[in-house]
Amino acid sequence: MEALPKYKQIAKSLIEKIKKGEYKKNSFLPSENQLTKIYKCSRITVRQALAILIKRELIKSIPGVGSVVIGESSNVNVREEDIVFHKSIKNIYIILVFPSKVKWGIDNPFYAEIIGAIEEKVREKGCHLSFTVYENIKRVSDLSQLIINKHVNGFILLGDIEEKIIEFIKKSGLPVISINNPLCERYSIPMVINDDFRGGYEVAKFLLEIGSKKIACIKGPKDSPSCEVRYEGFVTGLKNLGFNAENLVTIEGNLEFESGYDSMKKIFSSSQKGLPDSIFCINDLMAIGAMKYISEQGLKIPDNINVIGFDNIAQSSQVVPPLTTVDIQRKEMGHIAAEKLIEFIEDNNKYYPIKIVLPCKLVIRNSTQKKKK
Repeated sequence: MEALPKYKQIAKSLIEKIKKGEYKKNSFLPSENQLTKIYKCSRITVRQALAILIKRELIKSIPGVGSVVIGESSNVNVREEDIVFHKSIKNIYIILVFPSKVKWGIDNPFYAEIIGAIEEKVREKGCHLSFTVYENIKRVSDLSQLIINKHVNGFILLGDIEEKIIEFIKKSGLPVISINNPLCERYSIPMVINDDFRGGYEVAKFLLEIGSKKIACIKGPKDSPSCEVRYEGFVTGLKNLGFNAENLVTIEGNLEFESGYDSMKKIFSSSQKGLPDSIFCINDLMAIGAMKYISEQGLKIPDNINVIGFDNIAQSSQVVPPLTTVDIQRKEMGHIAAEKLIEFIEDNNKYYPIKIVLPCKLVIRNSTQKKKK
């Protein structure tokens, strides 16, 4: 039999104590704080255990007072369905936490593939997967209720999660892994990330190799750590390879198609010293938006302006001309994160702050060409 989760071990222990009469009817269980010391676990784990007893109508929680025993010791039996793993479906419940701005499907194909890969791996392992946006977790009590109600065993954090939420989830004591969020390294949380810095650096190297002299960049929002790393790699590459970074024209976008279009419009209207000959967009959606605006102005890509993106979403090969971009391993990120988290849940001794960095590569298409002298 597989090892029971900690909260089920505690529930089983408490039920046995009630059955033996150690905790009699109308008496109070030790406080949550005392139980955390007795069982050497977090308060959230204790609350998960108490939730089983409440569901069985063995105890009643009185806010501000404690948990009182209401069941008769002679009628207490340890139900297998409360404690033992199901034979075909593991009682592993994983919550995928993401910001509300993370859209998938048609709106944001970048996340669609990651989420699809997570679901695929979780189903393959016979576990459960639920979703929540982090805006639903405003307080520690919100997280506690989520863990108890959903019987949560672990978390996957996707994208640019707010630091306060990272802290909440870290303090819960449950296994957690993050995808595409460099900030989680500060909290010693296991993480799967793309080598965004190297990707940005390779873009800079490529643009200079094809003779770009006037370069512009549509970067991501400042509250997106992964986009900031891409931009940092890009600027570092330009500087190291002899380009005067002070001549770089930079506009901040929000990663959406419309933002790429509007940002390109701003670059055109503010170009007092002439239009750039190359434009790097921090993601493909903005690059495709920028391409639309350039074409509407009667200019040709890449004859007049090179355009390069980042992510290699499906649309990048379908636009005209096909977009030069940086390919990242989204499906692998989802598979690895889900597999590692389940491994951590099943054996807590394997849980440590591992950092898995997946390489990326430049995909050269027809939206860029070498500049004629």
